[in-house]
Amino acid sequence: MNQIKAEAENNVLELEIKWQNTSNQTAVFADSGEVIVSQNGKTLKTQEKDDDYNDNLLPGKDEDFELDYRYDNTNEPIKISIHPADTNRPTKTVTVQLTD
Repeated sequence: MNQIKAEAENNVLELEIKWQNTSNQTAVFADSGEVIVSQNGKTLKTQEKDDDYNDNLLPGKDEDFELDYRYDNTNEPIKISIHPADTNRPTKTVTVQLTD
């Protein structure tokens, strides 16, 4: 995962995630990691995934995809975590505080 962009509007958080296939074989993101988004200790369900999420990506190539989540409010921060399938690699987490 190289970059996360977040945009919020009408109680929907849209994440654009850019990742690079660092393996030596074709892979899809779902085989490489998992995105978990939570607010106030509650995991938010994915509302929408774009087609690029399931694209096969050649070794060394970059791709970006979008995921949408419905959040409860702007009072509580939102935690975005990327959990790699390879447990020897660290989880990356960022916390976002939304504003009205």
